[in-house]
Amino acid sequence: MRSASAVQSSFRDERLRCLREILALRLLSGIAACRSTHLSKHGALWGALGPVETIAVPVPSDCRDGFLGAYWQRPRAYLDPIVRGNISTFSKIGNIDSQLARLKGDIESDAWQRRYPSLEGLGTLDLGYRIVIARRDGGG
Repeated sequence: MRSASAVQSSFRDERLRCLREILALRLLSGIAACRSTHLSKHGALWGALGPVETIAVPVPSDCRDGFLGAYWQRPRAYLDPIVRGNISTFSKIGNIDSQLARLKGDIESDAWQRRYPSLEGLGTLDLGYRIVIARRDGGG
């Protein structure tokens, strides 16, 4: 029997694998480098802000806003060129036909569902999106 902390760790690892796939570390090469460059630009901002408070923004499984992580529960949406056309990250990368074919194959063969069974039925998922609050007075 696995301990509660082992189950929680396993679930967290599975969510991180799903996030990596959504952010293209496996399926959509090119986005990862784009996101890394984008995030590194925030380093200077964080330094200028000083102490900040962050609040997690879990992404609902039926999110309609259309940002990169919005379709974590519905990966088939990434196959739609209209959906990709409305996600700014996709405008910064080149041809991804082979990666989309792999995603389509994973979905049609149920490999995606087998890879992430504990995501089934979740209402929200923390994909790392945060609200960042900085206060001029430095107080809380």
